[in-house]
Amino acid sequence: TAKVETIIKDSEKEAKEHEAVYKEKMNGLEKVFDTLQQRIDELQSKRKVETEHENKKEVRDLETRLEKLEKDKVNILREKNDLAAELDKCKIEVGKLMSEKVTLVTDLKSEQEKRSDIHEESENCVSLLAEHAKVQQELKEVKLD
Repeated sequence: TAKVETIIKDSEKEAKEHEAVYKEKMNGLEKVFDTLQQRIDELQSKRKVETEHENKKEVRDLETRLEKLEKDKVNILREKNDLAAELDKCKIEVGKLMSEKVTLVTDLKSEQEKRSDIHEESENCVSLLAEHAKVQQELKEVKLD
C-alpha cells in the first residue's frame, strides 16, 4: 500500500504539474487572446474613424455637388425665362410685322390701282393729245385754205 500511495502521490503530483503547465499555457493563451482582442478593437476603432472621415468627406462632396447642381438649375431656369421673354417679344414683333405687311400689301394694291388708273389716264391723255394735234393740223389746213 505504500507503493500504491507513492504511485497515487506521484500521479497526483504529476497531475498537479500538468495542471500547473496547463494553467500557465491557458494564462499565456488568454494574454495572447487579450492582446489580439485589443488589437482587433484598435483596428475596428481606427477603421470606424477612417470610415466616418471618408463618409463625412463623401457627404461634403455630395453637398458641394448638390449646391453646384442647384446653381446650374437656377441659371438654366433664368436662361429659360430669358428665352421665353425673348420669344414673347419676337411674337409681338412678328405680329407687328404681319400687321405692317397687311398694311403695306393694301397700300401696294392701292398704288397699283392708282397706277393702273394713271396708266389709263395717260393713254387717254396721249390719245387726246394725238387728237388735239390732229385737230390743230386740220385747223391749220383750214386756215390755209
